[in-house]
Amino acid sequence: MGQQGLETWERVLESVEHALSEASVATAKREQELATTLPGEAEEPFATRDWQAGLIEVDGRLQELRARAEQAEHAAAEGDTALAGAEVAFREWLAAVERAGRRLADWATP
Repeated sequence: MGQQGLETWERVLESVEHALSEASVATAKREQELATTLPGEAEEPFATRDWQAGLIEVDGRLQELRARAEQAEHAAAEGDTALAGAEVAFREWLAAVERAGRRLADWATP
């Protein structure tokens, strides 16, 4: 490996070392922030409150989702019924048009 290859590797290693140093500083800063924002021993643990509140919120959203799914099923059933009725009416109309066409054809032939 030539001098240029070694210089390239030195720059890569310096870049990695710099990135690790920045990550270490950011981690230490975040640890300090968390230490000052966590509640004291007398309170319910921070994580416990969060997951319980989240669970309650998720449960509420699931109930809302179930209700909306039932509404959608009901609306779809009504739509199916309406479409079935429209299909019957269309088929009857189409049959009447065919009968009328045959009558006109019979009437037009001598």
